[in-house]
Amino acid sequence: MTRVGGKATGAPGGVGRFALTLSTVAALAVSSGAQLKPGGNGEVAPRGAAIPSSNSDRGAEDGFDHAVHAGLFPTCTGCHTGAVQRGDALFPAAASCAACHDGEDLEEVDWEGSTPEPSILAFEHDAHIDAIAEADETTVCTSCHTEPSEASPAVAPRFEGCTGCHAHEVEDHTGGASCATCHTSLATVPALSQASVDFVRPADHDTPEFLAGLHGDEELFEQSRCATCHTSDRCAACHVDAGISQISELGAWPASTFLPAWENTYPVPASHEASGFDRAHWSTGGTASDCSTCHTRNDCTTCHTPPLDRWYGMADLTPRSAALAPGAELERRSPAGHATPGFGVHHQVEAEVSAGACATCHTEDSCAACHEGVRSPVYHEPGYEAGHAADAASRFMDCSACHDTVVFCRACHSESGIMDQSVGAAYHDAEPLWLLRHGQAARQTLEGCVSCHEQRDCTRCHSSLGAFRVSPHGPGFDPALAQDKNPRACTLCHLTDPIGR
Repeated sequence: MTRVGGKATGAPGGVGRFALTLSTVAALAVSSGAQLKPGGNGEVAPRGAAIPSSNSDRGAEDGFDHAVHAGLFPTCTGCHTGAVQRGDALFPAAASCAACHDGEDLEEVDWEGSTPEPSILAFEHDAHIDAIAEADETTVCTSCHTEPSEASPAVAPRFEGCTGCHAHEVEDHTGGASCATCHTSLATVPALSQASVDFVRPADHDTPEFLAGLHGDEELFEQSRCATCHTSDRCAACHVDAGISQISELGAWPASTFLPAWENTYPVPASHEASGFDRAHWSTGGTASDCSTCHTRNDCTTCHTPPLDRWYGMADLTPRSAALAPGAELERRSPAGHATPGFGVHHQVEAEVSAGACATCHTEDSCAACHEGVRSPVYHEPGYEAGHAADAASRFMDCSACHDTVVFCRACHSESGIMDQSVGAAYHDAEPLWLLRHGQAARQTLEGCVSCHEQRDCTRCHSSLGAFRVSPHGPGFDPALAQDKNPRACTLCHLTDPIGR
């Protein structure tokens, strides 16, 4: 081998790869002051030992045997000029082998050369060459690599070779410190194999609270640390809202490369374990975006009835069909009060007091399954339909607790022909001339009227703008006295002060 201008020529190329491979990265992922062997099996080697690398077995991979050539090339830089000369190739060209293996002096060899393997280490020889030159120092390979030996002339990188200059902020290599100093993101190295991404699990990932919330905490979240080992695909396996910037900026794993399966896990936050959370979760101060981490819109409809826009933030959640993750997938659970003995028979009071609360989970069909008159005479006794008018007109029964009186009542009365708008209509027990005599009943129990009628039904006759302009007040009515007793009652019908005070 001769030298021209300080560069080696005529030397057969293809020594072990200097670039740190991903198996080396796995080796660098130390735990409790030890270094991992490659392969993701969790075995450790004592700190200070050589980091196992495929460099040591390069002969088996590409046919070049360092031990055989050790006498010809006593220095690393004789072949790897790119380690000391900016711009030079780190590995010699395969054609350089012909300088010796010309078919005459030595048999020809079929060797294709070496190239750096894909790596998530952000290491550049040129940058280190510049730093060494600026410091007016000399490149010493063993500053970063192990000493060559007869058994293994190909060297391997040493962990201390990095930390000797780049001080790590924490004792544990995989601890909570920025990884960007030494690593690029996993998504930028798509050629890595499935086995290569089987990294060691950092110790802080095994704490009970890590998955439940700490890994997404804004104060603890370190983008570069997550991106070193994870792509957005991993997050999307559990996160329903995988489109948020914190996840999407990690980058995606190439669709052409198989990624090992990831089990969906949804730990229950402490706030969800609080007594009464299931019944008051909408008032806990969270937002729809908080819920969308684990929940799809389908989780809400497990219990809540549509339309969704009437429930707080529900319409803003992603439907399950549009999410990559399944979400927490809730199961419907009845409120504790429903388990009270006899609740199914005696829930009338709760329904009358807060029909809206019932409507959170139940539709009218839920009620009609039992309370459907003649076909399912569970609530009203058999034949109740024929004599229900008295209850409808009284204070005892609130029909609107179960029935939409405008639709439910009128539909039946219209079909049966007893709602023909005539003076002699047979709706109110077929009483003759009911329309002309209904004033007394209206004054005694107006609630009975509004169970079926709306205000416009009254103003057709009882209005200064109506057809008949009939006063709804009886004989001897004193408007001033009535207003003094209850002025708010006047505003139920009158838009302005009727007596002009």
